[in-house]
Amino acid sequence: KSLPLGMCIINIIFNMFCYTGDRSMPRGFVEDQTLSTIKAILENGKDDEQVRVKGKLTKYLGDENFEFQDNENNTIVVELDSDRNWSYLEKDMPIEIVAKIDEKKSGKILEVQCARPENMEALKNFGGNGPCINRE
Repeated sequence: KSLPLGMCIINIIFNMFCYTGDRSMPRGFVEDQTLSTIKAILENGKDDEQVRVKGKLTKYLGDENFEFQDNENNTIVVELDSDRNWSYLEKDMPIEIVAKIDEKKSGKILEVQCARPENMEALKNFGGNGPCINRE
């Protein structure tokens, strides 16, 4: 079963703007960033490092902060900037995020740059509008 054109375009946009490899090289010549886990991020992640994680948003913590649980049931606080439209995401929806690690006095959090539902069909109720464009 193929995805509607709008969702294919969203998938292309996500891959263009959320590419996590070496941006100084054309794609295909260097390794893309591999998936990480929250445990690895908490133990070895460095401030401002970009990571890619699969999981789900499980709890609203106030302001722009949410609890994110990976596929190994570990959790971390993620920040979703309020100047972006995240309404295509749902609680407990399996998603993949690209985020930057932010070391705070209280611990590490992830500043989400892009988020994509693992099931792109979930975007059909939003007219294909979904993954954010990275505005660094």
